[in-house]
Amino acid sequence: MESKSFYINGIGLVSPQQTFDEHYFLEDVVDYQHTVLSCITPDFKQYIKPIQLRRLSRIQRMGLTAAAIAVKGTQPDLMLGVVTATGEGSSAGKGAFISEVLLQEEKQITPTGFVQSSYNNLAGLVAMTYRMMGYNNNFVSGGVAFETALQDAMLQLIGSPSQEILVGSYDESHLPHLELDNRTGHYKREEGSSLLLFSRLTSGTLWGEGACFFRLSMQATETTWCSLGEPLVVYRPETLDIVDELNSFLVDNETDISSIDVLVSGASGDANADKQILQIEHALASVTLCRFKHLCGEYFTSTSFAVWLAASLLKRNKVPASTCFNSVRPAHPIKKVLVANHYRGRSVTFILLKI
Repeated sequence: MESKSFYINGIGLVSPQQTFDEHYFLEDVVDYQHTVLSCITPDFKQYIKPIQLRRLSRIQRMGLTAAAIAVKGTQPDLMLGVVTATGEGSSAGKGAFISEVLLQEEKQITPTGFVQSSYNNLAGLVAMTYRMMGYNNNFVSGGVAFETALQDAMLQLIGSPSQEILVGSYDESHLPHLELDNRTGHYKREEGSSLLLFSRLTSGTLWGEGACFFRLSMQATETTWCSLGEPLVVYRPETLDIVDELNSFLVDNETDISSIDVLVSGASGDANADKQILQIEHALASVTLCRFKHLCGEYFTSTSFAVWLAASLLKRNKVPASTCFNSVRPAHPIKKVLVANHYRGRSVTFILLKI
């Protein structure tokens, strides 16, 4: 894809912090004392009609609320379409459906659990709610699902540069899945303060969840937060020199390390999975370092939280103390923010945002 500029014109995020509030920017963060970080949910009735609300699962409510915040003040029915991403879809919905199959011995099963557990249910729900009759797609590609959806949305905009498109992600924590993943050491077994995640130099991280939507276009508007470039995903980074990959990415984006104001790092507190991300942090030691997984946990589409944080840094021109992990302070105004995230060390993602 030829390098082009895309603009974030609206964002909605429901996460383990109070990020759905547009006036809140991680001033008073929630400190969790266990290994699962669950979303703080708003009053859904402010965003979803009550008659529709009672039929929705928790993850559907979170996702539709995030979409509602992102499209606020616009005409979503005129948008190009909606693209969503998820790692596992509605795990709770799948569990409820399978439990009912077993309980009812495959007889007289209500379809609600099945419908709500399908991977594309949120993309369809958003489209039906806002009468978005255009492009509709969903990606289920593990730890790079959001990046893939973002690339697809950008390709659609190149074909229709005068329109906007909605791109989002969602994943929920589900205790049966946590029990399975604990066997492989993906998550920490010992409980403790989530804000002290990076002081525990052990294997595993915290399990998080979230739902986030972005309103993208190729034209800046009065509501534009910032611009962002196309993402780069480095698969199996342990087989490459990750710093060389970073430098090549910056060259492709006509910039260099000296012009980066803030690094939003996806370090997860996992001593085994963080090796490449720590190399990146070391290479950008002269740059303000922000981390975020002690606030939202690790999940398949956590890159969306990182992009929200990076866009917020540019829009608000300040770095919350809860995210800052070195003594370097950025030049003002903040002009360029680099996102470097990973999921379990299987891939590393770079995204550059700027104003």
